[in-house]
Amino acid sequence: MLWIHKHAPKTLEEFVGNREAVARILNWLSNWKNESKKALLIYGPPGVGKTTLMGLLAKKFNLFLIETNASDLRAGEVIKDKFESALQQSSLFYKGKLMVFDEVDGIAGAEDKGAVAAIIEIIRKTRFPIVLIANDPYVPALRPLRNLCEMVEFKKVDARSIAKRLKEILMREGIQFDEEAINMIANNANGDLKAAINDLQLIAEGKSKITSEDVKIAGYRDTERNIFEALRIIFKTEKADVANWAVSNLEKDPDEFILWVRENVPLEYEKADDLLRAYYFISRADVFRGRIVRQQYWRFIVYIMQLLSVGVATAKDQKYRKFVKYRYPAKLKRLSQSKEEREQLLQLLEKLSKKLHCSRKVARTYIPLLRLMKQKDKEAFRKTFGDVATSVV
Repeated sequence: MLWIHKHAPKTLEEFVGNREAVARILNWLSNWKNESKKALLIYGPPGVGKTTLMGLLAKKFNLFLIETNASDLRAGEVIKDKFESALQQSSLFYKGKLMVFDEVDGIAGAEDKGAVAAIIEIIRKTRFPIVLIANDPYVPALRPLRNLCEMVEFKKVDARSIAKRLKEILMREGIQFDEEAINMIANNANGDLKAAINDLQLIAEGKSKITSEDVKIAGYRDTERNIFEALRIIFKTEKADVANWAVSNLEKDPDEFILWVRENVPLEYEKADDLLRAYYFISRADVFRGRIVRQQYWRFIVYIMQLLSVGVATAKDQKYRKFVKYRYPAKLKRLSQSKEEREQLLQLLEKLSKKLHCSRKVARTYIPLLRLMKQKDKEAFRKTFGDVATSVV
């Protein structure tokens, strides 16, 4: 069992860090009926306990917790169907309800079908407090939500508080430690308590005492974990929870991560059966990707990352004890090399779509005609459409 779950705080008193922010939230919840803004927007870096705090608050105020990851539900109609009625009905066994939209900044973008508007409507109609959680609340699409919410900032947890919690965990686990080792882990975490506890478990696993030397061997944490390190962990480990941890803070789009794993699997795995199983999991990840595109059900992203990490890691019979130099995906290289050209083409299509009152897709069908015009009189073409069009067509 992961220590972040096993040793999660049970009460508000055990919660680490951001005491002023917690006090503000407590005051807001206590006086919610008299508050002018019926929703709270909590924001700050990952790993500081924003989501964990919601469970503790629901317990303290005897509220039924309705919790969802907002990036899982990007369609406005789905949000309305699932949650609007729940926030209008009273609870039989609790004093009320607490609705939590986690990772609300994940719903921002052109692909979101009315999600922000749906949440705004729920806030205006709700009979119960609503809390939105974000890492970055200042994405442009969230501006309407910011105007409706009381905003509370969470900051990184200081290293001293992190070190104190790590010592408490080790004492519960019956593991001895050097003060220097704990301070090193706490400082390396860069204010991310969750990351510090994960690092502590990995270092302490199978040991009766951890020293500073153990921490040095484990290496320093990079909060935005390097893609090559994540691949190394996935390919070398045989444990599902370790493989899952490797991608937990990885700042990579699933579409791109599929390419990284697919490119490097044959470099690592040598046995035909291992390759067969690994490619099966990669293909399943691609199936879920297709379902996301068709159904706009973004919860499937979880399955993509699980298949690419846990699935691929457990596909081998035993780990390969060799050094592998992982390589950059060939497709991404080609896209990178043609990035400027594609951006110029997009500018041209944007200009054409406005002039012709059509979509960019339809405008693309005129490219062959433009090529003929360019061949007939290149100078006249340049004067009419500009240098960008001349270089792209």
